[in-house]
This record gives sequence, C-alpha cells and structure tokens, in this order.
Amino acid sequence: MALGFADRAPHAHPAHRLGARVGARTAARLVEDDLAVPVAAGRGAVRGATPEADLLAQALREGSWRSRILLERESTTTWENIASARALVGDLDAISICSNGLHAEKARMYLRRQDPDLGTRLVLADDYRFLEMTLLKPVFAVVGSIKMRQLRRTDTQG
Repeated sequence: MALGFADRAPHAHPAHRLGARVGARTAARLVEDDLAVPVAAGRGAVRGATPEADLLAQALREGSWRSRILLERESTTTWENIASARALVGDLDAISICSNGLHAEKARMYLRRQDPDLGTRLVLADDYRFLEMTLLKPVFAVVGSIKMRQLRRTDTQG
C-alpha cells in the first residue's frame, strides 16, 4: 500500500512519486514470488482538492505500474488510512506499506495495533535505493523521528 503525503498541489509531489515507485517495485518483486498483487493507494484530500490516492495513482501510471490499483480516498490521517485500507487488503496473502522509511514503519505499527492478523502478513517494502530522494531524506528522517518518538511515548503511557 502506497501512503499519501499532505500537499496542496494538484499534481503528484516527489513524496507521492517515491511512494508510487516503492509500491511498484515491491509489487513487482512479490509478483516474481507468484503472488497476485494490486497496489493500494491511500488517503483523501488533506490540504488540496484532489485525494492523495488519485495523486499516487497518477504517479503509478506515469511510472511503470500497469496493473490494478485499489484506491482509498476518505482518510485524512495515517491512522485512518490504515483503518480504511484494511478492507481493501484484508484478503491478500502479503501486505507491504510503501512510503519513506519512518512513515511506513509508523503505518506498520498502526496496522499491527488495529488488526494483529493482518500485521502477520506484512512483508518489507523495497523502500531503499542509494541516492534516491537524497535531498528529502533528511527532512523525512527528522519529521519521522519526532513522530515515532511521540508514538512510542503514548505506548509507554497508555
């Protein structure tokens, strides 16, 4: 599942394109393992008028993905995105969450909390490529680290 990125632009942001690339190459690897794989694109319109799922689908189509795309257009947070996407991916043998590394890890934690059975079907995404998104990775790392720290803090308090 490729996760959205809140952006006002009516076109796919580089972060959408990253999620789409990671989703397509992860799906291609799973197809090689004889798994039938659609790519799910998730999130509604958060900051702009266009649902992020549509921006992700646009990026997938502009890239190499020619197979089925499942869309989740209603959620406005990662938590809601995972909750809504569970219906789309619930019958699949393997589930991969595709985004930048820390955002994907947060979403995997959410999936395991919301549905432990689906959490057992998680497989790693092909989310690392040397020099890919080099300029944005430090920003993603700082923001992701802050959010992961907040998430872990609520785990220990709750």
